[in-house]
Amino acid sequence: MSAKTHSAGWKLMSASVLLVAFATGSLNAGDPSPYEKKTVSLFAEKGSVIFIDGDYQVTQILGGRDLTNDDIEHLKVFKKLKLLSLNNSKINDAAVETLKSLTQLQSLNLSAGAISDQAQESLKKSLPNCRIIVPDRRGFGTSGSSSAKSITNPSTTSSGRPTPWGAIEYLPVSPAPSISVEMQSSTVQEHLKLSPEQKKEIARVTGRDFQRRQTEDAIKKVLTAEQQTLLQQVLLQREGPTALVLPEVAQDLKLTSEQRATVQKLMDDRRKQLMSIGDQLRTRTLDFPKSAQETQIINSEASKQLLAVLTEPQLKAWNAKIGPPLPSTTNGFRSSQTPEEYARSVFRNLDRNSDGKLTTEEWHRSRNTRTKFENAKITLDCPADVETFVKRYLSSESSSESRKP
Repeated sequence: MSAKTHSAGWKLMSASVLLVAFATGSLNAGDPSPYEKKTVSLFAEKGSVIFIDGDYQVTQILGGRDLTNDDIEHLKVFKKLKLLSLNNSKINDAAVETLKSLTQLQSLNLSAGAISDQAQESLKKSLPNCRIIVPDRRGFGTSGSSSAKSITNPSTTSSGRPTPWGAIEYLPVSPAPSISVEMQSSTVQEHLKLSPEQKKEIARVTGRDFQRRQTEDAIKKVLTAEQQTLLQQVLLQREGPTALVLPEVAQDLKLTSEQRATVQKLMDDRRKQLMSIGDQLRTRTLDFPKSAQETQIINSEASKQLLAVLTEPQLKAWNAKIGPPLPSTTNGFRSSQTPEEYARSVFRNLDRNSDGKLTTEEWHRSRNTRTKFENAKITLDCPADVETFVKRYLSSESSSESRKP
């Protein structure tokens, strides 16, 4: 069979098999250059998931731990590379010139805080046809240079579980708090003292017909300057002391170069520990409940160490920056959403066609929530409306709490 026969819709059976074949030169068509083989081996060794089309050309690279600016330089060899996800790499502004040369890219994902705002703007101008996603850990959305359709990888999962190929596409270690989620919380709305008109407009713009960037831009227009300041405090509280790694926060607190280096080292150590948990999940040597407990311990210890870097005046400035704490919520929810609000958000995510009904097909696509129901011996008859789902979801939460030792 020639490469052309299956180049359009070729399904990969095993990433490891393809990568070995590519790297050893055992493929019959296309004959990749030694430099291409070496680059594929480099990224594979660092945990990247690599897609190769029917012409044996690299088209997508997802993830990969500890990729550096020097590693990114090698990407120039892949002329058909369309999607590049560098969520867990250690790149910075020095990699931008190389990324700007990848004019064929259609989608580029970078870690929060990886590059400066100026570098983002420069990158968007050089890659006008590429959708660039950089989570803004200060709280206002992502950067997108065009409306180009993003390319999705059906084999990866949002939970960070192993894909059918045995590889994991890790989510960012410390994802940005979501304005869209926080602004639907009655706790936050009360804290910001929103007027009835503001609440009505927020409800409209947080609908699923809005993309995240549109939603958050619209929210900024609704809020007064004072309310935006309060919201920034909420987002910094959600992120916690890990925000000290952000240049603007470090500048506001007047961290010295030595303090910044210490903060970066603590963040790197935390990241390695969390990545180790991901590796254990992949090899099935650690289950998900235990991993959640260990993750919480790692984050808690890192927060203490990060705050210990600050001087007493800097600590006072940090506390002033994050503002007074929000009232805690029940059931251990990290978000300021109430359990009922959270249940409704779960329903919206599962209701893929947004018709207000959860079909049998939509329900069976759910893994975590359906397992929660099954463990609690709670059934959900489909089609189910949101009120029925919320009632069943809260029952499953109560059942989980009652089973705790």
